[in-house]
Amino acid sequence: MEGEKASGKFCKYCCLLLILALGFLAGWAFRGKKYGDNNSCNANSNTTAIAEESPSLRLGGYNLINPLLLCDTSSDTNSPKLQVLGSKLNSLVEKEVRANYVASASIYFRDLKNGNQLVVNPNEKFHPASLGKIPIMIAYFKMAESDSTILQKKVTADFSTDMNAQQEIQSSDYVKNGQTYTIEELIEKLIQDSDNNALVMLSNNIDAKTLKGVYQDLRVPFLSGSANQQDPAKFDFMTPVDFSYFFRVLYNGTYLHKSYSEKALQILTGIDFKDGLAAGVPGGTTVVHKFGLETIAPNGLDVAERELHDCGIIYRDSSPYLLCVMTKSTSSLSAEENVIKDISALVYQEADNNYQ
Repeated sequence: MEGEKASGKFCKYCCLLLILALGFLAGWAFRGKKYGDNNSCNANSNTTAIAEESPSLRLGGYNLINPLLLCDTSSDTNSPKLQVLGSKLNSLVEKEVRANYVASASIYFRDLKNGNQLVVNPNEKFHPASLGKIPIMIAYFKMAESDSTILQKKVTADFSTDMNAQQEIQSSDYVKNGQTYTIEELIEKLIQDSDNNALVMLSNNIDAKTLKGVYQDLRVPFLSGSANQQDPAKFDFMTPVDFSYFFRVLYNGTYLHKSYSEKALQILTGIDFKDGLAAGVPGGTTVVHKFGLETIAPNGLDVAERELHDCGIIYRDSSPYLLCVMTKSTSSLSAEENVIKDISALVYQEADNNYQ
């Protein structure tokens, strides 16, 4: 959640968000061979690439079929052009760390046309923050496949505390108390404005069985507790590679009905945050993305550490690519934003030169 302060008045809300949103994500750090069909998918690797031992993900639950949700394609693991990109990204991250703009950063890049992929700092883990709002959207669209009227259900906002008041990144339009919204409108605000008020309303109206079913379909354990900010092993549990699977499943149209996969990605084109990935590509480029911002402020005022992430798909001509950048910093928010922008600009430039 963006700009959340670690203060007492938000404890209940933190637990709600972590249980409903982050729980969906937690298990990705533990996915592995149990998803795989080692005879049908080939893993990719290079000097900075991830080495996915078992890259396929299947839905299961059928007697005679085993629906494929996601599978890595073969690629040139020794591609000189990919090696060049990896080297430049490593150098850029090292430069930003030396300048104290970030304490650490991890990057995942995947060419969605040919399957080439690489990762910088693959073992670094992060708190997903508001990236965890995407699974809520997926769960609602899953419900809509059986009953499309749920998206037109109307809900009136009734809250005593504005959950967006403490955000560092402020949207221009949040859910307002006393106003009535359809579920579809709340989903749009949840994603595009990263609206925490919308998150609470959607969480209160979601069918728990369906939400849990999404966890089970994707083999993701349900998180029944909250993360501990004092324990990095529990607080930081996700890598850019882990989170990239959500965009890949939507892009492939393999979990949701294709019309809802398209709707989800269309909503993600309207994100009200233009200072990360989008700032590093030419104007007019379609960017489907979501950002997440988490701050650790022990006294409720001074930020001890900030994590800013931006992940999505950049639709570069006929060769779209996926880019996920996660950062930690004790510097300013604008410094982190600029680091993500610089990484995005470098990747776009190299893709423009090397992937034609």
